[in-house]
Amino acid sequence: MRRGILGGMKTALLTVLTLGVCQMFVYADLYVSPSGRDTHNGLTRDAPFRTLARALRAAQDGKERRIVVLGALDAASEAGAGGVPDSVFYIRDTGSEEIVITGGGGSPAELRGMAGKRVLTVQGNAHILLQDLRLTAGDTPFNGGGVFIEGGSRLTLGKGAAVQGNRAQEGGGVYMRDGVFTLEADSVIADNAVRTDEGGGAVLFNTVFTMRDSAAIQGNSGGGIVLHGGTGTLLDNAAIQDNQCQFDGGGIALYQGELFIQGRAAVRGNHAGRNGGGIMVSLHGNVMIRDDASIADNQAGNDGGGVAVRLNSVCVVQGRGSITGNRAGDDGGAVYNLASELVLKEGARILDNTAACGGGVCAEGVPSAPAGASFGGASSFTVVQDQALVQGNKALGESQGGGGLCAGIDALILMKGGEVKENLSVNGGGVYIEGGSFKHSGGVVTDNAARHGGGLYKQSGKLRITNGDISGNAPNDIVNSLRQP
Repeated sequence: MRRGILGGMKTALLTVLTLGVCQMFVYADLYVSPSGRDTHNGLTRDAPFRTLARALRAAQDGKERRIVVLGALDAASEAGAGGVPDSVFYIRDTGSEEIVITGGGGSPAELRGMAGKRVLTVQGNAHILLQDLRLTAGDTPFNGGGVFIEGGSRLTLGKGAAVQGNRAQEGGGVYMRDGVFTLEADSVIADNAVRTDEGGGAVLFNTVFTMRDSAAIQGNSGGGIVLHGGTGTLLDNAAIQDNQCQFDGGGIALYQGELFIQGRAAVRGNHAGRNGGGIMVSLHGNVMIRDDASIADNQAGNDGGGVAVRLNSVCVVQGRGSITGNRAGDDGGAVYNLASELVLKEGARILDNTAACGGGVCAEGVPSAPAGASFGGASSFTVVQDQALVQGNKALGESQGGGGLCAGIDALILMKGGEVKENLSVNGGGVYIEGGSFKHSGGVVTDNAARHGGGLYKQSGKLRITNGDISGNAPNDIVNSLRQP
């Protein structure tokens, strides 16, 4: 009996030791340092590899899948490691299992590019997580100053990761084709620049893109991020902020594809020289702003201080999504809708925006564009419904108007519910019709003010009121300048 008990104890002890050894191998780190040697085994801080390339080979060959970077790695430390001529560091076909590359504490950990070379190229079947590591000083005449990724790779910027201070032709921070790209846990793409005004922070083609956990794209020159196709999601306090570009899409430019902004995510403080201070959506792109997400304090030199929706695209604002405090030099302080579809519903908020015409929303069509069958023959369609709120916006142009809403040529604005109130303009404090159509079948236009037509001013176009309420505006509710039906 005693022998049986001892035998069981030995077996249990052997099992525990075996599991412990297995766990040691599974979680063991590999180390790399500019003072190391590639002849080392890389398993301790005292015997690190010298090159990232050697550490990656060891990670692929063994069970160690975490690489700890000690200090700053650069072209000198990576000399002789092979790779591609336009990149200091190179990762290719490491497999579907994730490899973690992380800083090791102490002095800041960096991967550094140089004049004429980006920092990192990732190609093929690779799954990489970067943590507590800065990718910086890349300066390439090609695309992707910080990181260039193609071939279906997966890259995640995790806790403490930064792609910062790089420069390229396009995609100053990141340039990616056909993959999965995630920013999380306070990671940043910051202070990058481009030569073409195309994606100072990032350019992504056909990519599944996610930002969450207070990640940020900020302070980039050439705009924050450009999305060509694919799907993008911003949530959990993610922010695209304080970026600027000369042309379109200060924060985000979306061509085709889908973008969801939700969960208190924000696009704020960006600037575009032309259109879409916060977001520019064009060429069949679709954006949804919901669940307390905000587009705030952006500026555009021309149209769409918050959002410019152009050419057969769709923008939906719902679920207390807000577009607030934006400014446009010309049309659409919050949203400029050109030959596209805009839907404001379920508690959407358009607040305190400013433009020359259409302080809240300016809609215009393109007469030669195909008219949507559901748009009543117009090529631009805007609907205000449910509990949507258009409030406190201003149109400052002397010869224009529409503090809240402006229906320009070949545009239809349909108000089915919600409120347009406390907006201000020279003409049409609440609504201004200039060549388009306004159909009012529900909701309230009230407490707006203007020099002419506090509630609504029709310069030209069509007005149809079947229900709803236009009242309590100053100095009057409706002015029909041409006395048209």
